[in-house]
Amino acid sequence: MTATILDVRNFLNNLSVGRVSDAVVQKQLEVATSKVNVRKAANVSEDTIDKAILVYASYLTYLAYVTEYERSVGTVPGFMVGHLQMLKDLSDDFLTYVQASSTLIPSAAVASPSSLEEELYSDN
Repeated sequence: MTATILDVRNFLNNLSVGRVSDAVVQKQLEVATSKVNVRKAANVSEDTIDKAILVYASYLTYLAYVTEYERSVGTVPGFMVGHLQMLKDLSDDFLTYVQASSTLIPSAAVASPSSLEEELYSDN
């Protein structure tokens, strides 16, 4: 399975084209694919690679959406920051699994940062 634009949109609860264009989602898929392929261990399963690409592309797509939202409104609601943090942590988990060739499924429970700025610029 290769992740598609539709897969990313579905993963993000049917995020519409009106919110993020197909071109943006496609670019995030390309970036995610490159990053995962550079980091993958020799014996990692294709299923784990596919999931890592999907989750990382979804994180990048949601980050693009949140960034555009912040530009237009001037602020980001806390729930969006929480979703962004959850996606970041989940993608970090999958990148770790790809590097370690683990097939474990990560936990989605995460703490939310207090602001988007903290999320984007903290050293964590």
